[in-house]
Amino acid sequence: MAPPSPVAPFLVLWCERPVFERLADQTRRWSTRPAVRADGRELTYGALDALTRHVCSTMAGRPARDGAVALLFEKGVAFAGALLGLLRAGIVAVPLDPSFPPANLGFMLEDTGARRILTDRRHAALAAELGGEVILVDPFDFEAGPRIPETTPPA
Repeated sequence: MAPPSPVAPFLVLWCERPVFERLADQTRRWSTRPAVRADGRELTYGALDALTRHVCSTMAGRPARDGAVALLFEKGVAFAGALLGLLRAGIVAVPLDPSFPPANLGFMLEDTGARRILTDRRHAALAAELGGEVILVDPFDFEAGPRIPETTPPA
């Protein structure tokens, strides 16, 4: 029998672990180093980890049986943190591009069955226009400490 490959432990450690666990590992090693840069903004590994935990805890009080959650953010650091937060919470994410026409976004929501929309203040009006439960998470307010997320009841 051949000896085990030296590559196998790497594959087990990195390929078979959830991305949020790998983020936590990187945060322990490099908490002050940049993790995400986009549109003139930057989040360190520590800030990205805190943002993902904030999104996860925001979603924790909501029933998972409601299915997928739409993400209505511009591409950038806020989107990255929100996506990782939903993954950490075990929730399926449906990315929506706010530059698309509302009719197209509405079709995507209907097609995927997503009845909740996670967004920021910048896109709150568009999210409300689309219907469903709007969950506001301003990704750059999380440093101020935990706060109760604002929501609108489902239509």
